[in-house]
Amino acid sequence: MRMLGLPSAILCLAGLGLAQSTNSGDIRGTVTDPTGARVPNAKVTVLNVDTGVSRDYYTNIDGLYDTVSILAGRYSVTFSREGFSTLVRDGITLEVGAPLVVDGQLAVGTAQQKVEVTGEAPLLETESAEQSTTFEFQTLTELPNVTRDWRNLTKMLPGVTGTGAALTVNGAMPYYASFQADGASTTLPESANVDPTNFEAISEVQIETSTFSAQYGSGAAVYNQISKSGTNQWHGSAYEFVQNNFFNARSFFSPKVPISHFNDFGGSVAGPIRKDKLFFYFNVERILQNSFSYSYSLASG
Repeated sequence: MRMLGLPSAILCLAGLGLAQSTNSGDIRGTVTDPTGARVPNAKVTVLNVDTGVSRDYYTNIDGLYDTVSILAGRYSVTFSREGFSTLVRDGITLEVGAPLVVDGQLAVGTAQQKVEVTGEAPLLETESAEQSTTFEFQTLTELPNVTRDWRNLTKMLPGVTGTGAALTVNGAMPYYASFQADGASTTLPESANVDPTNFEAISEVQIETSTFSAQYGSGAAVYNQISKSGTNQWHGSAYEFVQNNFFNARSFFSPKVPISHFNDFGGSVAGPIRKDKLFFYFNVERILQNSFSYSYSLASG
């Protein structure tokens, strides 16, 4: 394994309208009254719970709204319109990729009256036929993984086999998958190898294995690594992962325990630069490896 020193600095400027890309998500839906009729010009406030950034949208003549492209994360959506009670939808988790449908049905009343719905999530994906799985950072860290490479965990998915970049999905030939970081290709042009993002700096990994959008181009599967970003809260980490021959045992056919010194260490810090407006995330990591394997054979005669 090569020595890796990867500083990662990510600035996130919220409230800026971006074009739809594969490092973002989308919340859309319909606003109706108690009879099911569409409500035009209803105000829809979408609040990122972690960053405190909010943005207002308004339904069109058909009662539809669409955020188009926003960062993945935890959200709260508030619906309001003159002559109706305010409706708040909490507990919404937005992931990268397919749009998330969040509808609102307003009850007749005054703006001072508020109805809150917590923990409600769509039970069926109706916006896309894609088959995908999302590994969040907590899941990635809790699963056994010797080398801290998230690609080792993809073998748990249905129809996936192989290791590293040579992953086979649904029987397709290996090396035909698309590996991305925040929507951009990470395939090295000269060697065609894949350079995975620093494990600690990953927020989630979305893996699409079937009927995904043509916007991703060709490939039997799409692996999209999403980087962490800062929030209104300060966060940090310090870590070291060690492999050493001191902990190992000699194999039956080896006269000695092979020398193995592997140290993977680093740290990160994240927080606000300007509350509710500008945030940062910084991570640095280094790998030191000094290993030597003994070869030993038995001869008879």
